[in-house]
Amino acid sequence: MDVQLLVRATCDITPLLEFLCSCSSLNCLTLRTQYDRPYGLQLLNLSDDSLVYRPFHGISRRWQYLHTVSLRTCRQVTDEHICFLSQRALTHLDIGYCQLVTDVALSTLALRCPHLVTLKLGWCRFITDNGLIHIAERCSRLRFLEVKFCLLVGDAGLCQIAQKCVFLESLNCCCCREATDQLLVSLSQHSRHLLKLNIGYNPRITPMAITHLLSSITRLQALICVACTQITSESVSELKQRFPDVEINSAMFIM
Repeated sequence: MDVQLLVRATCDITPLLEFLCSCSSLNCLTLRTQYDRPYGLQLLNLSDDSLVYRPFHGISRRWQYLHTVSLRTCRQVTDEHICFLSQRALTHLDIGYCQLVTDVALSTLALRCPHLVTLKLGWCRFITDNGLIHIAERCSRLRFLEVKFCLLVGDAGLCQIAQKCVFLESLNCCCCREATDQLLVSLSQHSRHLLKLNIGYNPRITPMAITHLLSSITRLQALICVACTQITSESVSELKQRFPDVEINSAMFIM
């Protein structure tokens, strides 16, 4: 059963969720606010940081068919909320800008959600390499990963993702400033399904590593290298000439 509802941005939606718990067949639920305009039907969309939360005790035990959860920009969401919503059926999770979430939530996700396909963690400032290592070890089906502006993430976690999540299609590690050429080497060796890569604002990435990556992954369609200080406009031009089938963008925007 699919349900779409419009709620006030300032209301406490926990009682509503508790009521919907009685719908054991519920697998797609969209909660919209006047500030939230989701592009598609998402299972649990609470994307507004003015919403008020209490822990979802009792909810996760009833929603055993949860497959997609969006909590993007919900700045009050904590590890506890993520743990309660972690179900074996979960395949898509967006907790971007949930700045209280830590590696504890990722450890629980890795244990309970082995079928995870999409994981968006952008701007989660407490996420580290350790959390990504947990995901890499148990979520081998991961295809889409966003860790942009996760400043504590670097080669240690991202290389594990590359090595163990071999079906990865999209990686956004913009402004993971500890990432180096070693990440591109790992992607070149293991991520043959990669289609999109954002390495913007990473000052330790070099043109040589990008050339090696593009030579190795023939399926790559788009590469964003905004504000990579070692990548000059001349090197970008050379890459575009050598790899005309890849959309290489160094303009000042973030994917």
